[in-house]
Formats: sequence, structure tokens, C-alpha cells
Amino acid sequence: MREDVKSYNLSGMGCSASMLAIDMAQHLLRVQNNCNAVVLSTEILTTGWYPGNEQTKLPLNCVFRMGSAAILLSNRQSKIAKYRLVESIRTQRAFTDRGYHSAWRDEDEDGVTGVTLSRIQKINMAIDYEKDFS
Repeated sequence: MREDVKSYNLSGMGCSASMLAIDMAQHLLRVQNNCNAVVLSTEILTTGWYPGNEQTKLPLNCVFRMGSAAILLSNRQSKIAKYRLVESIRTQRAFTDRGYHSAWRDEDEDGVTGVTLSRIQKINMAIDYEKDFS
């Protein structure tokens, strides 16, 4: 890579790393003039896939998948840019007891490991969406 290219790896953080990476790129573009930033995000579900039959563990197979996305951010003046990043919002609710205990990893009756989502988690997500988008 060229000397003027900076590369950061936020692996091991799951899908939350995407928002952190966009926030980081936004801050870097504030201090570096006339630059581009590429954020590449991947999600690999191999360790989190639940192959069992317990219904409380199956929703995660539907919500989280394998995939990737990329975005080019720039602070260069352009008349052809389609979008402008006005604000990025990150919400962390795991610091509350209700948030912390809303999901846990355990084994089902057949010994298959999976993540169980409590009903409180669905309520927490609705509250977060309402707070973030209002």
C-alpha cells in the first residue's frame, strides 16, 4: 500500500463495527483535507449460526446473515455526490440490566449452542428505534 494510505481493522465486533468505522472515517475526514475514505464491512455468521430446532433461538438466523457492504466517503468538493452524511447515531443499551439480560448464549436440550433473545429485547429495539429516529 502507498505511504499515504491508512488502514484500520475493527474485526471481532460484529455488525456494530460498521457504525464505528463510519464514525471513525467521518472524524478522520474532518482533520484531513481533500481525502477519501472507504469503509468495508463484512458479517460472517459461521460461529453464530444455530442449526437446532428451539424456536427462541431461530430468529437470529433470520436477522443476521453473511454479507458485506462498502461505502466511499469523501470531503472533496463535488457537484455529483448523491448523498451527504449529516449525522451518525450509535446506541448502546447493554449497560442496563434489562439490555444486558435480553440476549444470552446457551445450549438447547440437544446440546446445540445458540443465542436466545428474550421478549424484552424486542421491546428494547422498538424503544431504541423510537428514540433514535424521533
